[in-house]
Amino acid sequence: RVAQRVEEARSRLAALVESSDDAIVTKDLDGNITSWNKGAERMFGYTADEVIGKSITILIPPGHLDEEPTILARLKAGERIEHYETVRVRKDGSFVDISLTVSPIVGPGGHIIGASKIARDVTEPRKVRKALDNAAQRLSLALAASHLGDWSWNAETDVVILSETATRIFGLPRNTQITWTEMQSLLHEEDRERARLAVEEALHEHSDYNIEYRVNRQDGAITWVLAKGRGIYDAENEIVGMLGFVQDISNQKQTEQTLREQADALSTLNRVGRVISAELDLHKTVQAVTSAATELIGATFGSFFYNLLNEKGESYT
Repeated sequence: RVAQRVEEARSRLAALVESSDDAIVTKDLDGNITSWNKGAERMFGYTADEVIGKSITILIPPGHLDEEPTILARLKAGERIEHYETVRVRKDGSFVDISLTVSPIVGPGGHIIGASKIARDVTEPRKVRKALDNAAQRLSLALAASHLGDWSWNAETDVVILSETATRIFGLPRNTQITWTEMQSLLHEEDRERARLAVEEALHEHSDYNIEYRVNRQDGAITWVLAKGRGIYDAENEIVGMLGFVQDISNQKQTEQTLREQADALSTLNRVGRVISAELDLHKTVQAVTSAATELIGATFGSFFYNLLNEKGESYT
């Protein structure tokens, strides 16, 4: 009965090995293949009859041949190798990215007599990961070129993660740990409530926000910031965080202010020019010029003084 149960267990194990989508291969300590399941046949294109007894190196491309001696040495030392990512070659010459788990096979006397390899095809996950890495690099370059800083907020912890550029825009030391509540306190007092309402409205409506505000930097300077962001929600539409970008627009704001001042000055000069050309009274002309000068330089008050003669011929100011 015991022998029967052992045989049934072996049969179940063999069935599991054969039905596995992963390639399951065993080899001896010389690197020769001793077993080969259907998953290995599908992955590498060889049948069991074609490979059993041959060296495992038939699957290893030239640039990776030094891996096999290293793996064998680690196995002989009793070490198990897990999730070792590498490249192997199929029967048709094409390459396949795999993740290997290699375990030593221990014989009856406790000696290691071989190795069991489980190979999983990770070609598609690697392509996805590479595409994500490339996209992340392109995004990083785009952000750097446009001087944009990115950030993310975790609603559960209230922690904000800032990129290096975002940290610099807010005038914070590198690797600063900060919460969303602390971030809001950096905003200029006159802009804080307006920014808070804009963010809350966007989160409520599941829309993006796009706002401008001033930041009180730790060095005492004031920076104008353009901020854009959107919420992240779970399956129940509960807010779990936010993602966003910030950009320093102080130079743009300064340019806009300069243009407004120049436009106002030009308007004032044009108005005074019309007065001068139409007014014959010298006193009124001088008063108009004085008022214009006061306006142009931003003074709170301006006046001019002149002498008059009364009916007795007496001079007074």
